[in-house]
Amino acid sequence: MKLDSNLKHENVHIFTTEEVIRKQVKDFIRNRMDEANSGPVNKYTRKSKGWSMSEILAEVSVRFGEDVVDFAKRYVVADICGIK
Repeated sequence: MKLDSNLKHENVHIFTTEEVIRKQVKDFIRNRMDEANSGPVNKYTRKSKGWSMSEILAEVSVRFGEDVVDFAKRYVVADICGIK
């Protein structure tokens, strides 16, 4: 792998493993929510199935590990739902 010799500290950002995993968890949650919300619409209520936080957190636990579930829950509640 050849490195660019023009790398300067102001245009380089090094991510920690935790930062990368948290970004992946956020993307995963958003994708699951989007998939659930874009599902078929009930002809009587005119609403889609929607998403369930408990289902998404269970998937996060399986995919990323139990230690990330607390972060995922705080992300959904505070950042997505706006509950402080």
